Amino acid sequence: MAHHDPRPLNPWHESEEGTLLIFDPGSKKISREPLRRLFQYIPAKVAICRVYAPTHRFDQELGRAARRALASGGNPESFETNV
Repeated sequence: MAHHDPRPLNPWHESEEGTLLIFDPGSKKISREPLRRLFQYIPAKVAICRVYAPTHRFDQELGRAARRALASGGNPESFETNV
């Protein structure tokens, strides 16, 4: 399984005081958010699993097989997202 790191930059060293400016387009306001709180749910490493088939006829079966394969490799909680 190919592993992929979705974080190209290290924001701890890219910003001052460990904060990041966040723009909210709804309120048109900019706020400072602590990086630790924002990044606590970003995975350090993700695995990409792609299954190709000529039709969608067996989508459900292929989905179940992929979930079983991912769960058999270790802790299933580590694969809760589709990222």
